[in-house]
Amino acid sequence: MKSKIARWSKDHAGEIASARPRLPEVLSDRAHDNWEPLLGFADAAGAPWPQRARRSAVQLSANGTGQLSYGVQLLSDIWELLNDSRLDRISSKTLIDRLTEDQSKRWGGFDKGKGLTPYALGRLLNEFSISIGNKRFGAETLKGYHRSQFDDAFARFLPPPHESVTPAQSKPDADLEVPPCEVGPAQLSEDPSQVEDYVGVQL
Repeated sequence: MKSKIARWSKDHAGEIASARPRLPEVLSDRAHDNWEPLLGFADAAGAPWPQRARRSAVQLSANGTGQLSYGVQLLSDIWELLNDSRLDRISSKTLIDRLTEDQSKRWGGFDKGKGLTPYALGRLLNEFSISIGNKRFGAETLKGYHRSQFDDAFARFLPPPHESVTPAQSKPDADLEVPPCEVGPAQLSEDPSQVEDYVGVQL
C-alpha cells in the first residue's frame, strides 16, 4: 500500500501542485485555504472523491463563531418553514418572503443589508444540488421548489430532528463489517461537548 501511494503521488504531483479546485461558496475564506489542497487531492483521485470531499467540507468546516454557516442555516430555516406549513412545494418568492419577514433570522439583512434575493437563494441552494424550476401552483406556473428536493440535503447536512422529514437509509460499504451495537441507554454519553457542532462560515 505504501508503495502504491508513493507511486500515485509521484504520477499526480504536477496535477496536484497546479490544482485550483472549485470551492464551496458556503465556506469562509479561511476554510477555503484549509480545504483547497485536500480538494485538489480529491479531484485528482476522481469519482466519487470530489463529491465526498466537498460534502465533508460543508459539514465539518467552521469559523469558530458558534453560528451555522449560511448554507446550513438556510437549510435549517427552510426545513422549519416546510415542516410548519406542511407545503409540498413553495415558490421562490414566497420562500424569500417567509424567510426575510422573520426578524429573528439573518435573511432580512443578508448580504450587507440587501436581503436575500432569488439569485443569492439559488446560489446557496446550488451547493446542495437543489435547483429552482417551474412548478404548478393551482392555475399558475411559478419558479420554485418541491419539498422532496430538500430531503437528501436535510438528511445529510442537518442534525436530528431534521432527518425525520425523510429518513435516510444507511448503506454501509460492502467491505466494511460493522459489529452490532450492544451499548445500553445508561452507557450513552449525555455530555453536550461530545455533540458535533454545526458552526458557521461567512461568505
